[in-house]
Amino acid sequence: MARRTSAQPLDTGDNFPNIQLSLVDGRRLSVPRDLKPQFNVVLVNRGAWCPYCQLLLQAGVQGVLVGAVSIVVYTRAVASLGPTTTSLFTAAVPCVTTLAAIPLLGETPSAVVLSGVGIVTLGMALGLRTPATPR
Repeated sequence: MARRTSAQPLDTGDNFPNIQLSLVDGRRLSVPRDLKPQFNVVLVNRGAWCPYCQLLLQAGVQGVLVGAVSIVVYTRAVASLGPTTTSLFTAAVPCVTTLAAIPLLGETPSAVVLSGVGIVTLGMALGLRTPATPR
């Protein structure tokens, strides 16, 4: 747990204060010294009772991390597989998510949802088998 003797807010351009943190595995982490020379973001989460903290944590994880990673992965996929094949695989996301929800979350998709998954999968299979014709 970090302890500070004063609670002065940081202004633009101020250096990050030195904080000693105890990690769950018993190690100590000195911020910002142990994080240098990399760029780092420090998110303070005060617990589930703090809706603002939860919102910031979700924005950081889903908005920044997942957004940045997905752009990089999609760009590499287009470069490796081509745009047509990559666009067909993006159609698989709802299907994979629906099927993964069965064992992971205990969800039971309706017959309409499962038939939609089957139709999309069939369309993808046909799209992957048909060679692209130049226009």
